[in-house]
Amino acid sequence: MSSSKRLLRLREGHSVAKLKRAVEKALGCRAPNRDVVAMYLFSPEDMRPPRFRLAGREHLRGVQVASVDLSAYGQLLAGGGAS
Repeated sequence: MSSSKRLLRLREGHSVAKLKRAVEKALGCRAPNRDVVAMYLFSPEDMRPPRFRLAGREHLRGVQVASVDLSAYGQLLAGGGAS
């Protein structure tokens, strides 16, 4: 699907005025693409992934997740891994 069509598909759930404001913001950032327009068009709540519910997943009750050791990231940064 072309980028123009993908951009126009955003119109399906939003008013022309709201889409126009989102396009203008994207142009103001010099980032005129569909993903940036969508970022301005949708509220942060719309962009959140759905909550994972455990209801109906009794087989997951006994799962234990180990803690993560974040010190490894500090070692990467010390070695210049963030440059």
